[in-house]
Amino acid sequence: PPPGSGFSGGGVAPVQPWDVGVGEMLPTAEALKQHADALLASGNYPAAEHTYDHALRFVEYEHIFDGAAAKSAARTVKVACLVDASTCALERGDAARALQLSSRALHLDPRSVPALVRRGAARAGGAA
Repeated sequence: PPPGSGFSGGGVAPVQPWDVGVGEMLPTAEALKQHADALLASGNYPAAEHTYDHALRFVEYEHIFDGAAAKSAARTVKVACLVDASTCALERGDAARALQLSSRALHLDPRSVPALVRRGAARAGGAA
């Protein structure tokens, strides 16, 4: 795996938030999200959802980031991971989890159109 990907490689457990400094948390979350995006695009929904969940651990506490720009970037990654994880849940047929994830995204960004679409699909029990 590439450096900063959030994976330590060699069958070893993935990097955890407590393994990196605050300055590496956002880049690690972004790298994990990119990896999850590739998994989602390939149709590996369970692995993608797991990787989005892992990325969320690195941006869970926005208050630890310095400055408004970093806090905003962390929130953007968090919302995107929640929306994309809800897509995975919908694709796996787990509408209840998709509803929970998309609702969390909307709590953070009430104007997120993708989150609204995913929540609507989850309520309808349909696909993303």
